[in-house]
Amino acid sequence: KMQEIEDLLTFKSPIPIPVVGENSNPDLNVSDEQIKLMAWIISEGSIEKVGSHRISIYQSKEVNPEKYNEIINLLEHFNLEFEVREQKGWSDCQHIRLSPTSSKIIQKWFESNEKTLPKWLYHLSKRQARLFLETYIKGNGWNEKYRKRIITTCPNTLEVLEALAVLAGFNFSTRVRTFKSSRKPQYYLTLTESKHDYIKEIREIDYEGIIWSVHTDNETVIAKRNGQVFI
Repeated sequence: KMQEIEDLLTFKSPIPIPVVGENSNPDLNVSDEQIKLMAWIISEGSIEKVGSHRISIYQSKEVNPEKYNEIINLLEHFNLEFEVREQKGWSDCQHIRLSPTSSKIIQKWFESNEKTLPKWLYHLSKRQARLFLETYIKGNGWNEKYRKRIITTCPNTLEVLEALAVLAGFNFSTRVRTFKSSRKPQYYLTLTESKHDYIKEIREIDYEGIIWSVHTDNETVIAKRNGQVFI
């Protein structure tokens, strides 16, 4: 129900705010295998800047055999041509490099020859959005008992991941960390199953300026502020 904010000041307990909605989108006409392979490329892959813009994915066959085999099986599922090289360095792994022809097939999925996520991802069903995020976490994240965490250094990728978190029915929060050893900040995206967050303090302040009164057909407003969505 609608209440004056002054009435809420008398509440002795924190005020619950919905942070999760229900995504009723049906499954988009895209296979689970395509969703998973795209997530692997975004999390563990790269696209060459010049030439044929060949696509590479990096994964250790020795350290993470299940992840490596999943990537290979997905590539073989689409009959994509690729070669595997040993990648030596600070972390030995396998360099899986697609042929120019196969790379072009993937580029059509991304609607670009750069590692950017296409807009049609915003229309995924809840199940498909969760599938993408669960696969992405295998490359650039980890699971904890009550939450999932994702790391990215790309602001554009972060925004899409946040949108997918909303579609997947997760509550999320984002924080930024900077390191002297890296020029790029790291964005930490935390996903939980909690349906509400809480306003712990409401206080009166002096204010001069515009007060926006937002109206929608169903009186629902969804916004993101300080790295968190609220409804």
